[in-house]
Amino acid sequence: MIYEIEKHIPGLQNTIDIFDEDGETIYYMDSKLFLGQRLMTLYSDEDEKIAEIKRVIPSFEPKFQVIIDGEVFGELTKEFSFFDARVHIISEYGAIISEGDIINLDFRLKDMEDRVIAIVDDLMTEDEDTYGVEIAEDADDEFILCLLIIMDVLLNE
Repeated sequence: MIYEIEKHIPGLQNTIDIFDEDGETIYYMDSKLFLGQRLMTLYSDEDEKIAEIKRVIPSFEPKFQVIIDGEVFGELTKEFSFFDARVHIISEYGAIISEGDIINLDFRLKDMEDRVIAIVDDLMTEDEDTYGVEIAEDADDEFILCLLIIMDVLLNE
């Protein structure tokens, strides 16, 4: 499935819309700061709660957990690096590896079998305020969308 995700603008927006191929909003991410901790919630277009994203505090490196049905489903940690942005992802599906240029939104997510589960490309859309993502048919779209939004927020904080 192909999606367009609204780019995160720090301090200026509390929601991030996710569009389908026809430009219709099918998910949105609501973001709140509560006692210094960011809480993000993914909702369907019908306001059904899909997942929560919470920052793990304390943590030496920025770390977020994706919580689905009350259980930690995956965790994304931003690794400190002087030359490029790197993330470490563990999930119920195993480790997920990112390859490419995360900062410029031109990268792939792969599973441990080296299978591409998502392609992210800023040039996939004509709108400068969104970026495109193509998620493999057998991948968990909602979980992958949560990971991508965490990556966008991490890079813009």
